[in-house]
Amino acid sequence: MDTKETMGEMSDNDSSDSSVEESTPETDLLIEQPTHHPIFENVTLEGRDSSRPSIHILSDDCIYLVLEYLDVIEIMQLATVCKRWYNLCINKMSLVSKIELNPTFSIFRLNRPLSQSNFISLLGLTGQNLIQLDVSNSSLRLDWASCKAISELCPRLEELNLSKMKINNKLATCFSQFLPRNLKSLILNGCVHFKEKCLEHILRNSKELTKLDLSYNHKITGGCIMKQLEKNKMTHFNFTECYRLKPIAVQFVLANFENTLEHLDLSLCPGNIFNISTDQMPILKKLKVFNVKSLVDDSQPTCDIMTNFIRLMPNLEVLDLENNYNIDMDKFVGTLSQLCPNIRHLNLSCCMPKNAQSLSSLSLLQHLDTLHLNELPKRFDYKELVDSTLVHCSKLKYISLQASCVDDESVFALIAGLKNLQTIDLRSCILPLDGTFIILCQDLDRQEPLKVLAQDTVMQEEEFSLIPVFLHINFGLPHFQDDYDGFFGGPYDEFEDGFGFDNVDYLDEDDFWGGAYVDEAGQFGGPGYDYHPDYQEVDEDGGWW
Repeated sequence: MDTKETMGEMSDNDSSDSSVEESTPETDLLIEQPTHHPIFENVTLEGRDSSRPSIHILSDDCIYLVLEYLDVIEIMQLATVCKRWYNLCINKMSLVSKIELNPTFSIFRLNRPLSQSNFISLLGLTGQNLIQLDVSNSSLRLDWASCKAISELCPRLEELNLSKMKINNKLATCFSQFLPRNLKSLILNGCVHFKEKCLEHILRNSKELTKLDLSYNHKITGGCIMKQLEKNKMTHFNFTECYRLKPIAVQFVLANFENTLEHLDLSLCPGNIFNISTDQMPILKKLKVFNVKSLVDDSQPTCDIMTNFIRLMPNLEVLDLENNYNIDMDKFVGTLSQLCPNIRHLNLSCCMPKNAQSLSSLSLLQHLDTLHLNELPKRFDYKELVDSTLVHCSKLKYISLQASCVDDESVFALIAGLKNLQTIDLRSCILPLDGTFIILCQDLDRQEPLKVLAQDTVMQEEEFSLIPVFLHINFGLPHFQDDYDGFFGGPYDEFEDGFGFDNVDYLDEDDFWGGAYVDEAGQFGGPGYDYHPDYQEVDEDGGWW
């Protein structure tokens, strides 16, 4: 009896003590203290000892937020702690519809190599709702068991990325047996040991496939595509840098997918792929993207050959012809505006137009919003191009003039004439921006922000304060920038790790990188070209040459 009374008194004392502790200012402060995330605002102290906060006081939503900071293996290990953590981890991973095991870009942070057993366990937890799986460039080594797990544990998988993976004939045979039935997109970018026979095995049971990326596979000819994908409804093909791609494969793609094809990339392919007859080819009703950048040999398509291809694409919206210098721009641009009036993204960089009149028909493209004209001829008249053509492209939002000789007046004319313009790319341009350009821009009545990507400037430091509010100028390439308003050069201590130089003799009086090799405005490089550590001479203005 005495024992029970004693225990009762002890329990009463404990309860009274706890109530006193809960009413103390320190405890109230702990409960009401603001947190970094609104999800923690309603956290209350619960459990056996409410005076000691523990992780058990957190709600499920709070713990889900904590799980965002763990990598996939840590989450799997955390599931073994207790029943509650197991349910939380399983629920968290079962809701995932996309997994990227790429160490650089990952929906789960992956801080260590993923073993095959952990990979299969991961699919067991997430496979039922998984739609996209990306194992590109990861340390995972695929085998028969992992291929089977992908097929059996991921019934809803639609997109599979195997880029940079080692795929030989044996592994390709496994995929031919266990490729997910509903797979619609297959990315095989730059696979190791990947040959035409491997591709044939993989495509054997891909009846639902609509998108195929074979870029950077130098041993692919495309012959097996005609056998395995004849009955598919393909929408996307990417053959970038497939050096051995045969013209007959391109002909098959154009002829067999007239009603479904939307995207075709033939960049860095051999020029002879255009040696096919287009007279009997059907009209590609849905093709919107056509890339033929930088063909790898001298047999580049002429204006007539390219025109014959463009005739098949009346609904084209994106066209990339960079570095196709055999195409006569005088004829082609005018023909393009007639055959493909819906063009909105056009890349004519390094196509070598003779003069500004060669591009005058660009103004007829009423939907054009993105234009690349990088590396035009040195004596090209940009002022005439701007005044006679570009200012009439009223919907233009982005224009790139990299590595050109465009002057400040032409850039100002673009800004003043194009109200919808959002970005101008002037990186690697020889003529730098100066204070006169800023003064001209001050008189503009413009509200929408405009980004100007530049690489060099001769502006004085005090002129930076005169930059209009709407004008956002970014001086220098991204890895040369610092926190000094995007100023090219910047304090030396901000760049010490990036440049890798410890010689303080190269600093000027204000501790800016450059030292004696700066122009009159104290800027590294001046009007010269890109910095190179071997250059020990400067031009007349003190800039690197």
